[in-house]
Amino acid sequence: MHANALPKAERGSQEIRFTRNAQAVHFFVLALVFFCVGIALYCLSLDLWKTQEPLLKQSWYGLLTLPFIGLSVWAGVHLAKHAYMIFSPIGIEIFPFFYPSKNMQVLYWQEVEDVAITPDGKMLEVTLLSEGENKIFIATEPLRSKSRDLLGKTIDGIRTQREESKARMEQSEPSVPS
Repeated sequence: MHANALPKAERGSQEIRFTRNAQAVHFFVLALVFFCVGIALYCLSLDLWKTQEPLLKQSWYGLLTLPFIGLSVWAGVHLAKHAYMIFSPIGIEIFPFFYPSKNMQVLYWQEVEDVAITPDGKMLEVTLLSEGENKIFIATEPLRSKSRDLLGKTIDGIRTQREESKARMEQSEPSVPS
């Protein structure tokens, strides 16, 4: 079902998932570099023009890069496929790079006072409800620029939704005569 086809009350209760696409690109480029190195090592073992002896005696040296290619491709796919941050009706779920299922952190909306993007756009600033001023900063660098734009719209939507719910709560509270 398309999001616009949902009733207005259900539209705000969806989850938005952000992945580390910007970091995944680096691993795909690294895999391409390892592939090129493997081809170059193989070519160095060939005597293509029969003019000189090959620089490498064994042609299988090019295969030494295969584990690195596989590891880089796996890391790139993992980063592009798995979540980095999820904005859900429960709160903000943050998944670290290493052991994300074990080290995941959830910031529940009941404990979040405000969410904003820093002026330079490199961090997401989450202010928690507490006696002192507790803030959590989440890097937005792993996100692509289009995802960062979507993150900004998401933050604006969350703030608007929270302001509307506060206004409704204030209107529904019975006024106490003095």
